Amino acid sequence: MIFSESVWVQDCEATLAKFFGRKYCIWTGNGTSALSLSYSLSSTNRPKILLPALMCMHPMFAATYADRTPVFCDVLEESGTIDPDLVEDMLSKDENIGAVLAVHLFGNAAQMSRLKATCAAHQVLLIEDLAQAFGGRFADGSLFGSSGDVSVASFGYSKILDTGDGGAILTDDPSVADTLRNLESEIPVRLAEAENFASAYKVLYYQIVSLGAQDARFFELFDLFPELFRPLFHYRATAAAALMVSNRLSALDLEIQNRKLIADLYASELAELPGVKLFPGFSGVPWRFNFRVDALARPELMRRIRQEGFDVSSWYPILTDWNPSGRSQGSHLFPIANNLSREIVNLWVDQSYDECRATALVKFIKTALSEQRSS
Repeated sequence: MIFSESVWVQDCEATLAKFFGRKYCIWTGNGTSALSLSYSLSSTNRPKILLPALMCMHPMFAATYADRTPVFCDVLEESGTIDPDLVEDMLSKDENIGAVLAVHLFGNAAQMSRLKATCAAHQVLLIEDLAQAFGGRFADGSLFGSSGDVSVASFGYSKILDTGDGGAILTDDPSVADTLRNLESEIPVRLAEAENFASAYKVLYYQIVSLGAQDARFFELFDLFPELFRPLFHYRATAAAALMVSNRLSALDLEIQNRKLIADLYASELAELPGVKLFPGFSGVPWRFNFRVDALARPELMRRIRQEGFDVSSWYPILTDWNPSGRSQGSHLFPIANNLSREIVNLWVDQSYDECRATALVKFIKTALSEQRSS
């Protein structure tokens, strides 16, 4: 990295550390690399990482890159975030768990105070993941990212502050920061041909998801993904995204304001709609707007929304069938994650949706659901 680029990285790290009120920031290639480095801080004598059963699959990949084993915990129905009571129970029963990942899923606040006390009591590392929640705040006004022993941010595709690449780790411990910098310097650089993997990943991902819905044995093909697609997810920091983050951080408040405006519009229109369930008391910053419908009604609703020209997704499928550890735990341990994964619907709230477009979308959803109920 030439001198000017190293300055971009240093400036970005200083800017992010100041923004979150943390002492140290380590810039990384992306969020998955940041997580793998964070997992590596846990003791090799306690090689398991406790993950929520409902989230993006990339944090699960990161465990492989850190030579750790993912295990899973069910989530809270009211937020989709990891259940603190179950975390306490699992830590009490399994001394091989060395770290807990608290994901602010969909921008909704994980219960960090309880998790922090539990992890401290069991001498377990608490990692805070704000990939979908950058700029979100807890009820006391403190920022997401200010609570974990280490906190991880991502700036990749679809993130709230999207620069297409880059990640960051935040900590207040100087020895942890030094360790992370040393580990980051050992990661391979991003290969030019890595982009060739992206289209293959997308094709295979959706084919396996479709086949797995018919026969869960197809999900075992995901066991190959961490190593097969390592060049896409595990690489050293680059400077261009760091410069973009520094330049665009000043626009974050406007981005969050727009997201909340659109999310509030959806919520006000859908809150009393028969057959629709919202996350009660949403707190944080909306990554996308989330609501639930009956699992049998969801496929047709989503098909019609897309046919009408609007964006919609059903992230996330439950991860436990996609990993050997999860399969060995058994799906009966994750009833809430199972239900949410079958019922969740995500609507866009970024600046591609203004009030006019969002109003048109919610009007169409009302019509579509009414027609489905009467048919």
